[in-house]
Amino acid sequence: MLEILQLETEINTLRKNPTYRKNKHYLNLLDGRKFGSTMMSVPSLEDPSITVRIRKNSQAMKEIRSKYKASQSEFTVQIEGLHNQKARLQEQLFNYT
Repeated sequence: MLEILQLETEINTLRKNPTYRKNKHYLNLLDGRKFGSTMMSVPSLEDPSITVRIRKNSQAMKEIRSKYKASQSEFTVQIEGLHNQKARLQEQLFNYT
């Protein structure tokens, strides 16, 4: 039971990670951009202090989106792995009682 709680804490810690939240926010901005200005500004992944201005649907936007997706997928893999571990432990705990 303690292991399940520790896994839940790790999952919540990853979800509250500032890098994870910022990546998710900017990825949603890049993917959901349908209306408005043809230009948008997003921070560079290499150096967040630098803001990059890009055109919607340009090659640069696609490259930046793919970098954000790659960065986001690292967190997603970790979170899914922890969820799977937690599910296995819960199954073991509740099937044996």
